[in-house]
Amino acid sequence: MDLRRLRMFIAVAEQGSITKAAKYLHMEQPPLSRQIASMEEELGVKLFSRSRRGTNITELGSLFLKKAILLLRERDNLLNYIKTLKRSRDKMIRIGFSAGVLNVEKIVIGLKKTKDIQPNVQFELISGNAEDLTERLLNHDLDIILMWGSLENKSIKLYKISEEEMYAAIARKKMPEMLSRVTLADLCSEDLILFPREVCNELYDAITKSISSIGGKTVIRPISPEINCLPPLVAAGLGNAIVPLSITKTYIRDISYFPMEPRMFCQILAAVRKEVPSQLVKLFVHTLRK
Repeated sequence: MDLRRLRMFIAVAEQGSITKAAKYLHMEQPPLSRQIASMEEELGVKLFSRSRRGTNITELGSLFLKKAILLLRERDNLLNYIKTLKRSRDKMIRIGFSAGVLNVEKIVIGLKKTKDIQPNVQFELISGNAEDLTERLLNHDLDIILMWGSLENKSIKLYKISEEEMYAAIARKKMPEMLSRVTLADLCSEDLILFPREVCNELYDAITKSISSIGGKTVIRPISPEINCLPPLVAAGLGNAIVPLSITKTYIRDISYFPMEPRMFCQILAAVRKEVPSQLVKLFVHTLRK
C-alpha cells in the first residue's frame, strides 16, 4: 500500500463522499472508487459503508484513519527534518516571525552579528501568526520563531530576547501633546483596536485583561490583521490602540504615542525545538541574547 492511496482514503473519510473527495483530489470518481475498493480488498475489511445518503466510514475504518493520519504526518515530519539538515549544511536559517517584530533593535543587531561571524549564512524570513508559525516550527519547516509574547508547548524551548514597554496610540487630533502618560481609562474613552487573538495569544490576553480590570463598556475591535497595522488604523480615526515601543517608530503621521499608566510591558521571545538545534541556530540565538 502506497502513501498516495492512503491520502485518497483520508480524503474520502474527511469529505464524507467519493464525489467530493474526487473533486478535492482533482481526479475522476471511478478511479478513486477503484482505489478504495482495492485497499479494502488488500486489507480484507470494509473501510466504508455506501448508501444513497453518502459514504460513511466504518468502525474499523475510523481506527485505520487515525493511524493513517499519524503515518502521513510522520512522513511529512521526516521529509522536513531532512530539509532542516540540508539547511544547516547550506548555512541557511529559516526564520518565522510575527509581523512587526523585525523592528525590534536587538533582532536587527542579532541578524547583523550572526552575518559578521558567519559571512556565508543566509536568512529566509517567513511572516505568520503565532499558531501557524508554531506548527511549522514543530514540523521542521522553520528553524526558529521570533515573536511577541509567549507560547506553551512541551516540544519548544523559549529564549527571552528583549522586553518592550507598551504605548498608547491615539490620533493626534484627539489628545493634547502636553500629556506625559495615558491611563487605561483615557485610552478606553473610544473603541480599542486590536489584532485577532491567533496573531499573538498572550499579548491579546494581556491587553484585554487589563482593559476588563477597569470595568466600563469599551468596545474591542479585533480588525487589525497584524500588530504593525494598528497605528495607521488609529490615524484613520477608527479607535485607539496599545502597541510595543518598536512599533511606535513605524508610523508617526497624525498619531501620538504615550506611555501607559499603569505601565505595561511585552516580551520578545525566540522559540526553537527542544531537540538539539544546529550550530548555526545556536549561534543566532546567542547573538540575539547577547
